[in-house]
This record gives sequence, C-alpha cells and structure tokens, in this order.
Amino acid sequence: MQTPHYNPTQNAIFMDERVDNYEYTETWKHEVGHFVDHQMGWPSHGSQFENAIEMDMESFDQNGGREKLSDMMKELENSDVIDSRHVSDIFSGLFYNKRDMRMTIEKIYYEQGAAFYGHKDSYWNGTAGPQKAVEGEIFANLFAIYTENNKEIVGFIEKWFPRLTDKFKWILEN
Repeated sequence: MQTPHYNPTQNAIFMDERVDNYEYTETWKHEVGHFVDHQMGWPSHGSQFENAIEMDMESFDQNGGREKLSDMMKELENSDVIDSRHVSDIFSGLFYNKRDMRMTIEKIYYEQGAAFYGHKDSYWNGTAGPQKAVEGEIFANLFAIYTENNKEIVGFIEKWFPRLTDKFKWILEN
C-alpha cells in the first residue's frame, strides 16, 4: 500500500484502494493531472506557467492586496467552493511562503468546518518534496478542477487567478 502519487520513472499512478469511491476519484483526477503534465513535457515547470503564478500572486502583495484576499475569503466562505480539496491545495501552495495570508485562509476553513488540504512547507520548498512542487501541484489541481467542470469552482478560480488559469488552458489547448 502506497500513498497515492504519480511516479514519472515508472509512468504509473499509485492509489490507495482502502478509501471510499469519492476519495478515490478525487485523488485520481489529481494524479492524472500529474501524468498529463509529465506526458506534455512538464509544462508546469516552464517559465510561462511560473510567470503566470507570480503575476497573480503579485496582486496580493500590491496596494489593495489584503482587501483582495479578504474579498476572496468572503466569497469562499459563502460558497460550496470551500469544499474543493483542489482549491485548498492550490491555496496551500500559492501562499505557503506568505504565512500571515495562509493563516487567514486556514482560519476561514476552520471556522466553516471545512477540511483544508495541502502540504507542509518542507514539501513546497523542495526539501521534503519534489523540485517545482508548487507548480506541479497547481497544475494537477487545475486539471482536476477543469475535469470536474463545476461551474462555481471554475468561476471562482478563474476570477481570483486569471493569468494562471488562462495559461493553464492555453497549455492544454496548444
């Protein structure tokens, strides 16, 4: 029994068969995203994808960035988007080195009684995880989100991270 993951050396997805069907399918969509990323030559590791992430994250650092985070959290707590493990994992990666912002996000999840999925900082910064973990996980999570095609979740992620989602869709189309 292994932790669910995609192994690029073996070109195989490993899953935990002990979980229920819901958990299995949620994880499967994400792991297929890693597989697709690998088959396409790791576009998540390219400068265009990285730049899209940086550009969207800069909007949280500029004047009005705190207000933007607050507005995003208000929308999150008043919607079913909060239940998407893929969205919370994206937050975990994007805000891993912005501790105060990440704590604000995690507090909303806690207050709403929602699970916050993510990884430890050591995974995101490459000391206990793969290089370019943020980029790879975001790519896989976006793949899962677009595979599900829940209009509320897609709309939320496109609204708050427009450059990232545009670049992801462009990569898949091209």
